[in-house]
Amino acid sequence: MNFEIKRSSRRLWKDISGATATEYAFIITFIAIASSAGMVFMGASLSTFYNDVGSALSEMACAMPENASERGEENSNKCKDKSP
Repeated sequence: MNFEIKRSSRRLWKDISGATATEYAFIITFIAIASSAGMVFMGASLSTFYNDVGSALSEMACAMPENASERGEENSNKCKDKSP
């Protein structure tokens, strides 16, 4: 019986069939950690970037008086404080 345990343990020690799955698990874990760290560090700058783009588009829309006159309005509420 002792010989059977030794033989089984040697066979299991040499078996590498689960190594690929373990390597993939490490790779997936690394990608998840790296992407979440990137989102944390770049989240504020991306938010600022998209806020700046939105502000620029709003200013461009307010600078076009024909848009308000086509709708029958003098100026929209968003553009009153920014009108030239």
